[in-house]
Amino acid sequence: MADAIDLDFYFDPACGWAWRTSIWIRRIAAERSLNVTWKLFCLALNNAPEDMKNDPSLDTVDGMAIERTIALARRKGGNDVVDKLYVAYGNARHGGKENYAEPAVQARCLEAAGLPASLFDEAMADASTAQEVRAETQEAIDKLAAFGVPTLVLAGSNVGVFGPVIDPVPDGQDALCLWDSVYTSLKQPFLYEMKRTRQHRLGTQFAD
Repeated sequence: MADAIDLDFYFDPACGWAWRTSIWIRRIAAERSLNVTWKLFCLALNNAPEDMKNDPSLDTVDGMAIERTIALARRKGGNDVVDKLYVAYGNARHGGKENYAEPAVQARCLEAAGLPASLFDEAMADASTAQEVRAETQEAIDKLAAFGVPTLVLAGSNVGVFGPVIDPVPDGQDALCLWDSVYTSLKQPFLYEMKRTRQHRLGTQFAD
């Protein structure tokens, strides 16, 4: 059996493109020896004007609030709980088009991940959760020159790749072939960009 590949996957739960890529990477992990570590990247923070990046009001916007909840969930249950909670949030927001900041939806997502419904309020009351999200985002910017999500990086590497941006999400052999290409690109320090015009609308997608 081939040695397992360790992959860091940076995401913002608000991003529909990262959501689709996360569905694809879970399909790959089910077929290949791939260990995915979920890491946080806050788009609201990254995209804020320079004079706003340190503004405490950013810590309570919807995207950051959800990431703070994920950060606290990770402290309590590790990477597996992050995976479950990301699935719950993604299915609610991107699959069901629900507002995952609403208390009832928030509680349902937390409970689906085996977490107490009070975790969101607990995360908002703990300033260190905002500091954690900020630090993890800044680390990706500094180390990988990350600018968006999804960003994928082989564990221990300084070469990160934005993407793949996919819609619809491939499965079966198509998904595996795409992974082989992406894995090759992740090992190439001289590869900077490949792009083509999007031809599909972002469609509804639930995780398997």
